[in-house]
Amino acid sequence: MHIGDYIRSARLAAGVTQDDLGRAAGVSGQAVSQWERGETVPEVERIPVIARALKCSSGRLLTGRDDPTPGIPNELADIWAGLGTPEKRASALAVLRALTGTAA
Repeated sequence: MHIGDYIRSARLAAGVTQDDLGRAAGVSGQAVSQWERGETVPEVERIPVIARALKCSSGRLLTGRDDPTPGIPNELADIWAGLGTPEKRASALAVLRALTGTAA
C-alpha cells in the first residue's frame, strides 16, 4: 500500500469527494485522484491540512496507522518550514517517498 491508498481509504470513510478534499487542500480534484492512484504524492506541508479535512491523523495518511502522539502533524509542518532551501526540501521529499513506497 502507498500513501494514496491511505488517503483514499480515509476520504471514503469520511464521506468526502475528491473535489471537496482538493478544495480543502488547495488543489484540484484531479490532483487528489493522482495521489490516490499513486501517480504523485501530496506536498508534505499539505498532509496536516488533508488530515484535518478527513478528520484523521497525519500518521494514518502516511502509514495507514494512527499517530502515536497527536503533535506529529505540527512537528512535520515545523520541520518542513525549517528546511528552508529547495534542495533540503527535495531531499526530505525523497525520504518521504521512500518511506511511503511512492514514485516522484
